[in-house]
Amino acid sequence: PTLTSSSFSGATAPPRKRKNSSFETEEPWQSLTRCLIKIINGEVNAIFPQPCPTMPPRHQLLFRHAVESLTEYQKRQLQEKDVILIKDAQVAMSCLVNTMSARVQEYFGKAEPELLTMARAQCEVESIDTHPCTTILTQYVSILEEKGVRHLLKRVASDWGQLSLKHIDDDVVPSNVDLMDRTLQVIILLCNFVLHPPFGKVAPSENDVLTLWIQVFSKLTKKVTLHTGEKAMLASKAMRQMQSAEFGDPSESGRKSDCLFMFEEIELSNIEFKKPGISETDLGVQNRKNIRLGRCLQEAHVAFGAVEPSVLMGDVSGKFRWYVGVFYQIRQTGNIAVAGKATPHLVSLPSTAGGLLEFLSSPSLAIIWNYVRHLEEQGPKLQITKERHEVAISKAKLEQGLARVKPNTPPVITRKFENNVTLSPPKKRSS
Repeated sequence: PTLTSSSFSGATAPPRKRKNSSFETEEPWQSLTRCLIKIINGEVNAIFPQPCPTMPPRHQLLFRHAVESLTEYQKRQLQEKDVILIKDAQVAMSCLVNTMSARVQEYFGKAEPELLTMARAQCEVESIDTHPCTTILTQYVSILEEKGVRHLLKRVASDWGQLSLKHIDDDVVPSNVDLMDRTLQVIILLCNFVLHPPFGKVAPSENDVLTLWIQVFSKLTKKVTLHTGEKAMLASKAMRQMQSAEFGDPSESGRKSDCLFMFEEIELSNIEFKKPGISETDLGVQNRKNIRLGRCLQEAHVAFGAVEPSVLMGDVSGKFRWYVGVFYQIRQTGNIAVAGKATPHLVSLPSTAGGLLEFLSSPSLAIIWNYVRHLEEQGPKLQITKERHEVAISKAKLEQGLARVKPNTPPVITRKFENNVTLSPPKKRSS
């Protein structure tokens, strides 16, 4: 095995001075990144590089899309500048086609419409909206319609109690019983939430939204762990360190994640949360940030030997007191990555009786459950891959140590565009 830049995730960060840099992004992407940094810091006359004729065709398309987005942002008046243009450029510069972006749809709809069609199809997860729990949920629809939330809560609590009593001495229960048990627990949780919302009638905060989703996930997870509280994603930290070495970015910390899913020490997925009522711009920024975090996870998985790994991610927000989420997948297709909805259905958790009725009648819980199941199946496979990679790296280091005659200066590592993720550099503080 060859030791690559990805192997340095646990090493001391390289020097920040450009002349001592250990990393370089291949041109013309390096020059375009410098233009991006200038524009973010307020420059209005940045001159953009041209795509290289030897670049693969889809890399050229992504390059031109990024340049078009930055050019449009730069020429607008201050009050008319749309930060989504910057974020769309950063996604394109992370070697990814985001099929959820209207500007990407317009651009690639003209440049290569078949790519959009293929990308959407590849990102959809087969049968993600189908799960046995929906049969259980629909049994309680008529009770809610006829007698209300309080009666439904009593009925479900009674059914859950009888189920628990029947299997009180069983250390291991059949899978169908476990399914019923966890589904009933979710219904009880949501009934109590509708009847006694902890924030009352006041609009919930971002943490209020996060808390409910975490409680639902905790009923369904067995193998993966959940980490909240703005936990830094280590996969993004390695990217930030390389960015720091190359461009002098003063920040080397990992990007913060809202709800990070892990299997042992392997980061699998993140869900970003925004409080209800935020602007469409904030929702767009959130989505594009999380997509780039998904690319970081992809590169982290590739670093320990995974082949063309896919990453499932999610965004949650809503309007008023609603909790609406979208799940999407990031996949590798040839020499680029693509992102698109895992299912056309959006997911919602209820905060009212009407919302609870919608939840019981919709595939929301099925999608959430299949998302968790996907992570629990993916985690152990990645763990085995990582362990084999660590053995291979140890062997390679021993061979290099035996063959080494004298110390030498490590060469500058050129990062290919396929392995690049453009994270947001901080703005320079004005004096």
